[in-house]
Amino acid sequence: MEHTFRTLRAVGVSVLEIKRSRFLGRAEPFVDEPGFQRLLAQVRAAHREARHHAFAYRLGREGEIARFSDDGEPGGTAGRPMMECCSGRAG
Repeated sequence: MEHTFRTLRAVGVSVLEIKRSRFLGRAEPFVDEPGFQRLLAQVRAAHREARHHAFAYRLGREGEIARFSDDGEPGGTAGRPMMECCSGRAG
C-alpha cells in the first residue's frame, strides 16, 4: 500500500521586523540531510551579517528524521517552535 505525505512544492520566503530586528524565513524542499546542509551553507553565505541561522526540518515519509537548532538564540525559542509550528510536533 502506497503512503502519501505532505511536502513543499516551491520555495517560500518571508521577512518580519520586530523591534528593529529583521527575521528572514525560508522554506525550501530538499530530499536528504546533505541537501539541507548545502542549503544552510548557501543561506549563511548569502546572509553573513546574520547572527543566528536557526532551523527545523523533518525528512522521510513518516518524518522519522527530525532536526532543529536555535543556533545561539536562547534555548527553545527558535528551532523547537519552528518544528512544532510546521509539523504539529517536536522532534
